[in-house]
Amino acid sequence: MFVKLCSIRDIYKAIGEFEQQFQKQYHVSFREAMIMCILSERTHTTEEIAEKSGVAEQVIPQTLQSLEKMKWIGKTYNIDNQNVSYGLTSLGVEKIDVIKTSELPLSELLERLILVADVFEKAY
Repeated sequence: MFVKLCSIRDIYKAIGEFEQQFQKQYHVSFREAMIMCILSERTHTTEEIAEKSGVAEQVIPQTLQSLEKMKWIGKTYNIDNQNVSYGLTSLGVEKIDVIKTSELPLSELLERLILVADVFEKAY
């Protein structure tokens, strides 16, 4: 168990370092970019964003407000104003395109984990 704990610590550290590099290069947090990536598919409600991202639903509104402030996302209301959906604005599309088309070096550990995840995803 101890070896697994140490391995998880190494993974956690590598992800933290990646998030810091990511924010430095793109001037957007990893969580914000993850949500923008989700919204690049189509509009989503707060609940859907939480489910797809794995981020706690209570945290999502803060991140959405930040993205709205930067004019990278906008919201639309359904007919009865009960549900709000969020989607990328043209500025948000430009930002996510920059992120998608540029490279950020990954640690060897993250590269190996991504390869394993890809193999696993293809197998199932």
